[in-house]
Amino acid sequence: MRKIVFFIGLISFLHAQTYIIPDLQRDDFKNLKTWWSVNVSGTNHTWAVNNGYFIGNLINPLDGGEGGQFLEDEYGMENIGFSTAYLMHVYDKNDTIEMIIRVRTLNDLPPGSRGWGLWRSESVPITINQATWFIEQTADSVYPWASTESWWRARITRGLQYEKRAELTFSDQQWHTYRVVRFAKQYYELYVDDDPTPVVYADTTDLGGILNEDYGFDCWNDNLVYYHTTNANSGNDTVEVYYNGWIGTSSYVVDYVEIKKGLYKYGHSVAPQGAVRLREVINEIDNGVQNGLWKGPYEFTVGGGPCLILATGKAEELDGYDDDDDLKIVLDSTDFGFDSPRSWNGDVDQGQPKTIIIDTVLAPGTHQLSFYSEVTPILYDATVLESPNGEVVVNQTLNESAPVGSVDYLWKTFNFDCDSGQIAIYISGNADEEPGWNYRNYPDPYGVLPDIDSTDDDELRIMLDDIDYGWGTDSAFMGNTLFGDSKTILIMQNVQAGNHTLKLYANETPTVYNVIVYAENKPTASSVEQKTSIIKDYSLGANYPNPFNPSTVIPFAIPEQATVRLEIFDIMGRSVKELVNKKYAAGKYSVVWDGKDARGRPTASGLYFCRLKANNRLLVRKIIKMQ
Repeated sequence: MRKIVFFIGLISFLHAQTYIIPDLQRDDFKNLKTWWSVNVSGTNHTWAVNNGYFIGNLINPLDGGEGGQFLEDEYGMENIGFSTAYLMHVYDKNDTIEMIIRVRTLNDLPPGSRGWGLWRSESVPITINQATWFIEQTADSVYPWASTESWWRARITRGLQYEKRAELTFSDQQWHTYRVVRFAKQYYELYVDDDPTPVVYADTTDLGGILNEDYGFDCWNDNLVYYHTTNANSGNDTVEVYYNGWIGTSSYVVDYVEIKKGLYKYGHSVAPQGAVRLREVINEIDNGVQNGLWKGPYEFTVGGGPCLILATGKAEELDGYDDDDDLKIVLDSTDFGFDSPRSWNGDVDQGQPKTIIIDTVLAPGTHQLSFYSEVTPILYDATVLESPNGEVVVNQTLNESAPVGSVDYLWKTFNFDCDSGQIAIYISGNADEEPGWNYRNYPDPYGVLPDIDSTDDDELRIMLDDIDYGWGTDSAFMGNTLFGDSKTILIMQNVQAGNHTLKLYANETPTVYNVIVYAENKPTASSVEQKTSIIKDYSLGANYPNPFNPSTVIPFAIPEQATVRLEIFDIMGRSVKELVNKKYAAGKYSVVWDGKDARGRPTASGLYFCRLKANNRLLVRKIIKMQ
């Protein structure tokens, strides 16, 4: 019982096809996901995705003209909202689906309807009428039945005869979190905020059978009103639809939407091993109902060595429609505070995910880690690394995306030393789905919808020395499963003493926030001696790739401790950029030149020279940059 579908012929074909349904569809509206369609009927209405929210404005429908009965010619309807892409019925009646939306309206509702939930679209005359949703409508007072058809309800309907509903008494102009559960063919539930009791519950007994149609998601505001009456000729129940014209604006704001398939759970715990004292994969957004302690306390035990506490999260700022998101860390009795450098602050972060790093030493014994939230931040993980003889051997904050068009591109290289034992590799970042992703996994015979090409999504692959952790694995980033959301990877690997190389390969433009390697056993004299027995002389290796654009890796090795100066010169002998000027222990290393000069400006294509100075040695190699 809702607005008219504009793609009737297309939807008829799409029905009964198969679809790709992600286990978790989360949109907190930093960017509009490709699994939505924005639906606009009429010329005055506006919408936007701004700074972590969706706003829809229904403005002056029919320019204030007269209303009337909505018939098969579809004249009179005006609408603003978003729905499952192309109004597809992608969710099967046999699926278990949970939908969560945080939304508020900005005004009293003029004649029309607005709401959010799961439904089966149809045109007039309305007959199927299958919906599990929250809906408000206001009827124009010119109609004698207006008082009985102006309401705010949680409703579960099947056909025109079966309905379970609850009249809602709270204001939808305040922020609320609404949850819809369709448990396959068994039962259906509607919840509000944190109340564990559904406001409406219905099963097949209540509805005279199952909801036996596939369905999609919809969030809308339109000028249509539905009048439940009896057909004068047949005597059967029917719904008449009326469109309305008025002058003004009706608006709503959506903070986030989540749709979970099956019995999807947000995260999991990893048992302590090696240097890992705590690993909670959380991947959850707070629902905004109540501020305060949100996650934890998580308990972990340390032995008194160097301790690294890692957590990746995100906070947005909602332009005054609500307070900004905030998230803080409390370690035992130490409160790192809101709006501090070691917190997530929506006013400052503006929706940019980041990894908080706390490098400390804790007394041997058991400790607690907790997270306190305000509004709706996202927390992806909580990780603690510690070993009595441990050391952080790589700690790089990148906040970079790989170059556009990357194909199996060696993007980043990190060298480190450690003694034999286990290392922990922690990488945080995100990856976007391919451009134009949609639910279909079959060709469109009409050529209207693009085919999915899974080679165009962002991907990240990790290698440690000669160990390849692969594309599309749990130890990788894959855009067509992340859909722009963030992820943290933790790889535990046993290694031999000596020098090691961590490499990141990219397809398209994955983003990496931080790369951290924690060694269970820090480098010792014996591991350095092992390296010096292999390295006999100073060397400046050939850069790779060469020619290059935009960046290249320059390897070098030194047989003893030395201050190394690595510098780029142009063909006129002028210094372009100093890459390195610091003391190194004996070993093999590599440095990335990003193709920019000392002021951060891209250099021109052409011939350059790389010069290494260490102790009394001077080595030079040619480097070619191509456009």
